[in-house]
Amino acid sequence: MPSKNIYSKSYALEFTRIALLFIFSAFTTALFGQSYTTIKSGDWNDPSIWSPTHPSGYPTSSDQTITISGSHIVTIPAGLSITADELIVNGTLQISQAAGLTITNGSATDLQLSGTLNVYGTLKLSDQATHTGLMSSNTTFYTGSHYSHLYTILEGVIPSASWNSGSTLEINGYTTFSFATTSGNWSQRFGNVEWNCTLQSSGIKMNGLLQNITGSFSVISTGSSLLELSNNQALTINIAGDVTIANDSRVYFSTAPVLGNSVEALQINIGGTFNYTSTHSAGSETNEGKKTTINIAGDFYMNAPGGKLTLSLKESNTVAGDGTTFNIGGNFNLVAGQIFAND
Repeated sequence: MPSKNIYSKSYALEFTRIALLFIFSAFTTALFGQSYTTIKSGDWNDPSIWSPTHPSGYPTSSDQTITISGSHIVTIPAGLSITADELIVNGTLQISQAAGLTITNGSATDLQLSGTLNVYGTLKLSDQATHTGLMSSNTTFYTGSHYSHLYTILEGVIPSASWNSGSTLEINGYTTFSFATTSGNWSQRFGNVEWNCTLQSSGIKMNGLLQNITGSFSVISTGSSLLELSNNQALTINIAGDVTIANDSRVYFSTAPVLGNSVEALQINIGGTFNYTSTHSAGSETNEGKKTTINIAGDFYMNAPGGKLTLSLKESNTVAGDGTTFNIGGNFNLVAGQIFAND
């Protein structure tokens, strides 16, 4: 009898230990999420492609690591928007038109790519989210696709990719970020570029890095501050489509060199129409102390009630002959607003 009692206690303790481990495992999974891996190709919201089976059908950023295996092609179908964190793409991920993927910021690298990423819809990078492995050879933004850069006070890194001329790079998040660097990947050949930072409160210097736009360049909002395209760099900026400066945006095409520095030259080639509709009373400026040439293949159109565009602003360190040259291939249309041509 005593030995039976000992065995009963032993079994009871073992059962208790297993039960506690099960409860701890369930608690950990509930708290930190489960990792999921594809077992075949298919749509992201197809429960049968994921292992283990997801209780909600498919994984999101509330889960742990999400892995697309090397031989699999996973598609985010039209009408579906996914948020993901710690997403590892060893196979192929396709974002369909009218579909979206938002990469959120977590404790590890948020998007790791060793396979292929094809974007036909929208890819968003949340503030401070990180990525690795994206290159022009494995990442493509197709016609109609959008990439939204939502960093606020830090520069972040624009994905290295092949950008179709009909794709759009959207800069949406900046507030007090101040200047662009080469590590931000700004020197790529982009399609359309749209600057729309409604909460921007400090001037942002692009330092001449944004040079190749094969679509159109639109400045929708610079918040309460301005955007500076170049700062004492001798360079050519090529924009194949239209240039639009709208709402109450302010753009400085070039800013003054430091006193005593040589005055450099900036040339901007616009393949379409230059549309200026910003109503900001302080306005935009083509140059401060740097020789600037703006070649417009199409029309110049200004309809900016209360707005102002300054073509040349001389500083004490500039030399005679520096200023702005406007070459307009189409029509000159001044509907409203003021154009200042300073000497």
